[in-house]
Amino acid sequence: MSHISFDALPDDILLSIFAHATPLSIRRCSQVCRTLQKTIAASDHLQYLLELDVCGYIVPLRPRTDLSYVQKTEILRKHNSRWNNLGAITPEYHELPGGLMEPGLTTLVAGTFVWTEASFFDFTRFSIYQLPSNNTGALSGVRRFEVPFGVQYLAIDPEQDVIAFLQEYTTTQSLTPYQIIHLRAASTNGPHPRAARDQLIVQKIYDWCWTSRVTLFGSSLAGVFGHEARAYSYVVIWNWMTGQEIWSFDTNRSSSEYGFDLLSQSSFVSSRVFPTEDASSSSPEAVTRCLQVYQFDPNGNVSIPPIHCASFELPGQASDAGYLSDVYVRAETSTHSQPNSQRRPRIYDTDPNDRLLWIASLGPSSFKLCLPVSKLLELSQTSTNPVANRSALKFAWDDWVSFTFSGDVLDFEWPDRHGDTISSQRFVSACQPDSPSTTITVADLNQRRLRMCRDGVCGNDHAHLGGCRKPKFDFLGNMSKEKLLKLWEEAGGPDHMFWQKIDDEHLVAIIAVDPGEGLDYKTHLLLYCI
Repeated sequence: MSHISFDALPDDILLSIFAHATPLSIRRCSQVCRTLQKTIAASDHLQYLLELDVCGYIVPLRPRTDLSYVQKTEILRKHNSRWNNLGAITPEYHELPGGLMEPGLTTLVAGTFVWTEASFFDFTRFSIYQLPSNNTGALSGVRRFEVPFGVQYLAIDPEQDVIAFLQEYTTTQSLTPYQIIHLRAASTNGPHPRAARDQLIVQKIYDWCWTSRVTLFGSSLAGVFGHEARAYSYVVIWNWMTGQEIWSFDTNRSSSEYGFDLLSQSSFVSSRVFPTEDASSSSPEAVTRCLQVYQFDPNGNVSIPPIHCASFELPGQASDAGYLSDVYVRAETSTHSQPNSQRRPRIYDTDPNDRLLWIASLGPSSFKLCLPVSKLLELSQTSTNPVANRSALKFAWDDWVSFTFSGDVLDFEWPDRHGDTISSQRFVSACQPDSPSTTITVADLNQRRLRMCRDGVCGNDHAHLGGCRKPKFDFLGNMSKEKLLKLWEEAGGPDHMFWQKIDDEHLVAIIAVDPGEGLDYKTHLLLYCI
């Protein structure tokens, strides 16, 4: 007998099962249910574990000991209730210092919000805001720092108290271009105690790299350097704790490499777009678009290059190779606790297996989809000990489409090259800044939370009630739950919102308010504490 989740069975199959059941077996099922309910009701610990599952969370590695299970359960229930009724939350408005409305210089990770106030060639001032948290008990706070160089992009990992700055493009006296990645402790702006080096220098830079960025996962740090659109020209991965360069890849300005991100501390994904080699010369050249998953040694064994584990064909193969539409990939920021974490104990944590990989093509045959990172790694057969002589697996689109989310839940315009990110499989999107009305849409894709949906209201007509809603294209029977927050109506004219982000406890947006009378815009942080 196949392993079946009875929660996922359609109503008609459940009715068929009961039609074949005897009265005695039905009564026994009822008795078992009553016994389980009594057992749970008698145990505060079991009620806490059940509420964790309802909310889609797991037991943290460092649980809080200052609260009883009853108190933890009550906090979880209130937290879940606020998520199910975002419109009832009164948002907070905090005026921010004048700053740069650049997505690469603004981020939110696990309750830590970074705002860059000013950045020049030889000077950058930024603020790190600690947002209030019922999960950890943290109070609001702010730290302001300065660094003696211009910053193009930043990444932060609050779990490890590390912040990485990508310094703006620089040249030597001989006009040779290079870039520097600076590593610092996020709490002090000083040297990080576990970083082997405070600077990582990238010398193989071809041009002004407007689309360059850095990304962190565990001990691995990647620098992705691009000079046009979303394509990259050079990628390098370090172990920032040892200072060892693990791997680098030079595309030689090729237009066939487009997307890159770390999937884990020891694996990454790359998206490729290239003409099919066996295309007929008498017909338009076909184009292949695919994902490629690689595994590497995070301890810096450079004698073993990254291993190509698997290739995944992407949908909508274009027939015109004259336009190689780019494919954007980005993995959700890893915010779960780690064994060496310095952060506060907490009530709940996110499951690292719930992280999603977002994939989008913005050219001809456009598409937007996502799938769990854990499923992609499972299909790629990545392991603790990479096998160097293995052949790469190949998956046609039909072989893995059933593991993806797609459809109208993701059908929003991504306002910038960084895209809208998620946390714990909640996706936030908003209208363009020049829209006559502004609405933030929050879509929940976490299947564990949706399976435990308590309001019993399903269907597209009830999305505004917080009910479960199916995407337009539904390969797995995946459910999604959407909520709309109307911030401004057409009357009166909206202020400009240029950036929004989400984590487990916070929904934030940057609002540019026009005070009128020819004065400069004032910038506010719109904060929903959930």
